[in-house]
Amino acid sequence: MILEAGAQIVMENWIDNVNALVEAWYPGQEGAQAIAEVLSGETNPSGKLPVTMPKRWEDCSAYGSYPGANEETEYSDGILVGYRHFDTKNIAVRYPFGYGLSYAKFSIGDVKVTPVPKSTDNEYTVTASVENTGDVAGAEVVQLYVHDDSAKVLRPAKELKAFAKVFLQPKEKKDVELHLNTSSFAYYDDVKHEWATSKGTYEILVGTSSRNLPLKETIRLK
Repeated sequence: MILEAGAQIVMENWIDNVNALVEAWYPGQEGAQAIAEVLSGETNPSGKLPVTMPKRWEDCSAYGSYPGANEETEYSDGILVGYRHFDTKNIAVRYPFGYGLSYAKFSIGDVKVTPVPKSTDNEYTVTASVENTGDVAGAEVVQLYVHDDSAKVLRPAKELKAFAKVFLQPKEKKDVELHLNTSSFAYYDDVKHEWATSKGTYEILVGTSSRNLPLKETIRLK
C-alpha cells in the first residue's frame, strides 16, 4: 500500500490488512517515478520517519487542546512534543520517530565515546561500526540520543543530538563518527532565560530509531 499524506495518521483499523506500506508523503511532480523505482527494487528506500505514528489520537500531546474553541488553541504540549512526549510517557506507538525499513539489512556495534583532549566545551567523539549484512546495497541512518540521568528540571527521556547516513555495499562495513558538545547536553532555564547544563551523568544511546537504541555508554560532565 502507498500512503500519501502530509502528516502522521492513525492507521490501526487497516494496517494489519496490508502486506507492506510505503509512506510517500507529498512526493511532487516526479513522485510516481520515484515510487515505481522503490516498488520495483531499482531504488532501495532509506528514509526515516521525521514524526511518530501514533496508535490513537488520544495518545498525542495535543489531544484535549486542539483544535480548541472560539478560534483559539491553547499550547499545552510544553517541551514534550513529538517523540519526546511518546517516549517520556512510555506510550505504545505504531511506528516510532526515526523508523524506516530497507531492502538491505544492517547491524550496528562497537560504540565508543571518547572525550576530545583538552576540550573546554564538553566535546566528545562517538564512533560506531555499521555493517550491511544483506544482499543489496543500501543506506542506514545511525542515530544518537542523549538521556540526562541527573536532570533537576523536566526533560525528555531522550533527545536526538546527532545522526549520520552511511551507504554500504553488501557485506561492507564502515565506521561512523558523530560529535557532541555542551549544547548537546543543555536545557533552557526559563527562570534565568538562558541555556544551562547540569553536572552529572548522561547516557549516550545509539541505534536506528527512538525505540531501537541497543547501544549505550555513560559519561559524566563535571
